[in-house]
Amino acid sequence: MRSSATQSVAIAPSRPPAASFWTCATAARSAAARGVILDLRDRGEIGDDAFFRLEEELEGTELSATPRDEVVP
Repeated sequence: MRSSATQSVAIAPSRPPAASFWTCATAARSAAARGVILDLRDRGEIGDDAFFRLEEELEGTELSATPRDEVVP
């Protein structure tokens, strides 16, 4: 039988669960926002310039919310 210390080390994630939660929440929020701006562009409510500007803002938000160890250079 393993000691409780060994068990906790064996099941400990590589980063805290809160970080994983926020990373997933940010990704879900960004995906939803991206879907909205795609829909707006498809319906002609915004043009390409506005679409690309919003895309850049979303990418900046995603990068600033992504933990450094998850950013691929």
